[in-house]
Amino acid sequence: MSMFASLGKKPTENNYPFPAWPAHIILVVEDALRLASKSAEGLLGGKAKLLAATEEQITASIQNTLHEILSDGTIVDGFTSDIFQSISRNESVEDYTGAYLDKQPDLTFKLVGQCKPHQGLYCECKILDKTHPVRNYLYDGLSRFVTGKYAWAMQHAHMIGYVRDQNLSTINLTTYLAQNNKAEGKTHSDCLQIQGVPVIKPNDLVYTSHDRRFKLMRLSTNPNATPINIRHLWLNI
Repeated sequence: MSMFASLGKKPTENNYPFPAWPAHIILVVEDALRLASKSAEGLLGGKAKLLAATEEQITASIQNTLHEILSDGTIVDGFTSDIFQSISRNESVEDYTGAYLDKQPDLTFKLVGQCKPHQGLYCECKILDKTHPVRNYLYDGLSRFVTGKYAWAMQHAHMIGYVRDQNLSTINLTTYLAQNNKAEGKTHSDCLQIQGVPVIKPNDLVYTSHDRRFKLMRLSTNPNATPINIRHLWLNI
């Protein structure tokens, strides 16, 4: 049979979700993100311009620095081109239904050899300051993972907060999740289908787990979406 016999045919179904990334690889990504965020002020032209910068401008500066770190291969231990294949920004992906083709997670990390669609570490980035509240971070950011806009084939993803208000900390996130959402008549944790209690990691990390109630009828013989684990990395920039 020709090696091209399958071209033009419906892709073979994958067994979703894809395996979770090893914990030590995720920690390497977080170390690289922390370091890259420190360069944002200089790349954007100073503190005043950083405070006025858009989310896209900050993310682009961080992506550029991540590429430099990756190319060097010695700056962050483990963040090397023999492990990481690419770091893309606003890469278009399908949502879980396949009806929407242009969903764009802010950053996507791919490991070497991971060439399948929807396989990667997806990151949604949000500014946090007086004009960008935690509510926006949750309902314009985190909810995209919970509702299958992207990372629907993965077991985990990242929320990255660009903290421009030094009065904000990860405690604000857990406090907000416990508050009542008047529009829904339940807590924000309930609205975002959080399982259990959010765990505060040292300093800049919060860990949450979310039920996902959509079905992968289009792609999988096991249609129920699995829960997704989110690591919230808040970067003081």
